[in-house]
Amino acid sequence: MVNFVHYNLRDWRACIDDMIEIKRLFPRNGYARINLVLNLSQLGKQKEAEEELATLRPMELSGDEREFLATAFAYCGRPDESRNLLKELEASRKAGYSSPVSRAYTYAALGEKDRALVLLEKAFADIPAAFLFHYRAPVFDSLRSNPRFVALVSKLNLPRGAWPLFP
Repeated sequence: MVNFVHYNLRDWRACIDDMIEIKRLFPRNGYARINLVLNLSQLGKQKEAEEELATLRPMELSGDEREFLATAFAYCGRPDESRNLLKELEASRKAGYSSPVSRAYTYAALGEKDRALVLLEKAFADIPAAFLFHYRAPVFDSLRSNPRFVALVSKLNLPRGAWPLFP
């Protein structure tokens, strides 16, 4: 949870330190390893991000981790791999629930703003609290001025100034 706060505050170095420690304690933790990729990428450390990304094996990851991996591919400039993984996940999720927020992260990272917004609107309709925990995520920075995004944030009825729309 601390990493989530660091991420939303854009404290990439603290995020990286957190993920390295979690990776040390739990080497098979997919979220920590994928988060490490995202945060290295945010700091412009593409070589290190790519090296960590190369250690991940999609079939060893849970469905949620694989959705997050699609976001990592997008951050690392590998949109084809991101979209291919999304298609694969779409085909396999027909029978079960999948978080629209996870997919919104990936589409936002790919620059597909409308698809990201549709998924965020679905997430809000399903579970408003899910949007509350994610609306400040840096991956959504490109959506902040969009009236649909602003409308979703306003529906959270947050106290004025409590969580600024722009970090």
